[in-house]
Amino acid sequence: HKEYRRQRQMCIRDRADARKLLADGAVLPEGEGRYTVQSGPQRYRVALGVEPTHDRCTCPWNAKYQGARGPCKHTLAVRMFLDPLNAPGADA
Repeated sequence: HKEYRRQRQMCIRDRADARKLLADGAVLPEGEGRYTVQSGPQRYRVALGVEPTHDRCTCPWNAKYQGARGPCKHTLAVRMFLDPLNAPGADA
């Protein structure tokens, strides 16, 4: 139960962070399913896959977990940018 709670808290935090990135105008389309996301002083590149599980981001979190713990906040922000009502994690 402790691990589930920790993962749920991380997921909620990541969605909130993604919403903030979106509200700050941090998502910039580059074309052909590629986006730049300004996150603090860093810029990360997000490449969308056919399915959300195939999305990729250049952030350290994505490099470490490679989707095993769900999408990073940058990928979530891009998905929310494209489809605010149906993006993964948009319902919480």
